[in-house]
Amino acid sequence: MGNKIAHAYLNPKGCRRILVVNLSAINSTLVSNIISWVMLDDIFLIALLLVAYLYWSKAQQVKELALKAARAHCLSMEVQMLDEYVALDGIGLRRNEAGKIRVRRSFLFEFSSTGNERYNGRIVMLGCQVESIHMEPYRFE
Repeated sequence: MGNKIAHAYLNPKGCRRILVVNLSAINSTLVSNIISWVMLDDIFLIALLLVAYLYWSKAQQVKELALKAARAHCLSMEVQMLDEYVALDGIGLRRNEAGKIRVRRSFLFEFSSTGNERYNGRIVMLGCQVESIHMEPYRFE
């Protein structure tokens, strides 16, 4: 094709049309500006999708750590963790002891001491570290 760019599109009636642009007839700086803007939009979209994936991946990792910590805490308190599940309850930003800003997530879980009642617990994660675990008062045998 040489100095030509072809672009296929659908017109309003749904018919497929092909637009062919002769680059030698257009100012080369205009073409390079158009191409660079299109590439910047694509790069921005790819970067945004990458950041969203990395956030989701890290959130899943923190959720798994919270589940393991809740299980271990229930085991140490000699209660049964119910449903083997933690649910995200809140999210925010907070500084850790070193002064760095970290994502603070709180998760809810349920446990039982006698097998008859359900009680709620909350685990708070600051980054990948357990900040606190709270359990409702419960009966024990």
